[in-house]
Amino acid sequence: MIRKNQQRTGAPSLGPAPERQSAGPARKSPFFSLSQFSERLAVRFALFARLYFDLFYRKMLANEVDLAGLKPGASVLHIGGGAYPYTAIYLARKGYRVRACDCNSSAVEMARDLVQKNGLGDRITIFHRNGCTVDSSNYDAVWLSLNICPKERVLEQSWASLKEGGLLIYRKLPAWLVQFGRCEVDFSGGGEARVEKALTGLGAESLVLKKDSAARRRAKRSRDENCAAEEKIWAVN
Repeated sequence: MIRKNQQRTGAPSLGPAPERQSAGPARKSPFFSLSQFSERLAVRFALFARLYFDLFYRKMLANEVDLAGLKPGASVLHIGGGAYPYTAIYLARKGYRVRACDCNSSAVEMARDLVQKNGLGDRITIFHRNGCTVDSSNYDAVWLSLNICPKERVLEQSWASLKEGGLLIYRKLPAWLVQFGRCEVDFSGGGEARVEKALTGLGAESLVLKKDSAARRRAKRSRDENCAAEEKIWAVN
């Protein structure tokens, strides 16, 4: 059963985000190259684009939007848009203001052309940036593509700079692929998030993390401290 997160969203500026440097080795998803090739085919062939959307994106995006519960007009950052930014296009048509980035300059150019051809130039901005360096503090929600690389560092950067009350939505490989030795990232926000999940196409999983407010975290710490104090009292008695 999919539940909606009820939250209020503002309308922050969509100006350029400051960069932050990152280091360390990158580990690509086993489907990184395949997804890039498929998106470029989708740019060239409209029929393939529709079939690819129906197979991999339609159910997944519907579930993610339902879980997120964002109101129209919310500002969204999509990291890893690729040559055919399915996620950005879908979200824009749902009434969100979307900025999408990709680290591949040729993919960015193709995505910009595609956005214009779909008449969405006033709703979607495509820019060239490594996801490890994007500041997500100006957005109500951040969507991460399944095959972004390096996934661990992008998740950590997006979560660290996300504002309180903001949402982080990311995707995981199907469990049956993980059992066959495929690596996947398991990110839960370090105890500062409320997490909801939904299964999507082919058994993949979408996760929506809502960043708790400072007041919520203080209340939680207070409850934990009270519980600990009561346990000590009971232990003495």
